[in-house]
Amino acid sequence: MLTLFNSSTYALTVDERCQVFDYAQLVTAEYIQSETEANLKTRYQGDAVDAERARVEALASEAWTGCLDRATYTDEWAPVAQTRLYADAMIAAPGNMTETVMSCSTSKEGYQIKRSDIDSIKALLDAKYATSTERAQYEALSTSFGQGMAVDCMQFGYANIMIGVSTYRDRMETDRKHAGGQDTSVGEFGPWTSFRYYAFKDTDEIAISAYRAQGPDAVNLVGVDLDAPGLLGNNGRLYVTRDGRWIATLDGTADALEVRADGMAPVAFTPVSQAAKEDLMGVSVFELSKSEADAVLAMSNDTELSFFHQPGGREDWVQSESIYNKPGHLPVGRLKDAIIWASVPVAGDL
Repeated sequence: MLTLFNSSTYALTVDERCQVFDYAQLVTAEYIQSETEANLKTRYQGDAVDAERARVEALASEAWTGCLDRATYTDEWAPVAQTRLYADAMIAAPGNMTETVMSCSTSKEGYQIKRSDIDSIKALLDAKYATSTERAQYEALSTSFGQGMAVDCMQFGYANIMIGVSTYRDRMETDRKHAGGQDTSVGEFGPWTSFRYYAFKDTDEIAISAYRAQGPDAVNLVGVDLDAPGLLGNNGRLYVTRDGRWIATLDGTADALEVRADGMAPVAFTPVSQAAKEDLMGVSVFELSKSEADAVLAMSNDTELSFFHQPGGREDWVQSESIYNKPGHLPVGRLKDAIIWASVPVAGDL
């Protein structure tokens, strides 16, 4: 168990600097680390486990300042490869449950994942390992995990360890909806391979999401919710683009948009386009240049940004809110962390 805890901790630290996991693998690796850490803390002193985690994280941080060639750095890659293998086996494992299990969830309140989806995902992962030297180990782990899942799924209808296949299925569903013309995160950020939601720590903080994507459609890195007060307010979204610009879209007609913070003069976005006053379905678009955005990001990490817009034809300014309907703030440090995370290089074999 300690070996798996150390491997997953090492690999997750690496993924902060070089993307070595796809989204389903990442979520599953986080589950593996969390479960092994909790079990270790029931056997050993919590401080000792925390110290071991810090030691392993330091080793990974020192070794990986970017992506490393797998053929050259075999020792550094070993914990990553092991964690990938365990994650893939866990994602495929529900397909090894007895056929009497027709569906299962990750939690009591969660949606039931159909057996057809479970089997389809297993088939995809089986094909991935069909000619791999790790095939035997993958199959053995997958079978073992599946047997444990089946007990909980038959008795309770859910098993927490289903988190891997659930995440894989959700990502496939996003692609399906995008292909069908629906608005999805793929349309916003391109064909993303990993995602992180930066949870707010206080009720006045604004939610932020970061996406790792490649290709010509991968224009935006980070999305920030700009929620307006009231039912008919100018709700919108701020995007940090790959080339460093900030692009904001607000529903309806808005005349101006500013970002404000203590110790900084208000920074005005440049209007790009504006919806007609009678066009309730239109959007108003604003842009902040890379140099202007960089100046904002140069503020200290604990600086709190606020976004104010001027509704069409009005003189007053309206501050974007948090999801708790409080005047919203966004710490500069969290925005920078999201940009850095979304911008890391990708391992060549991912």
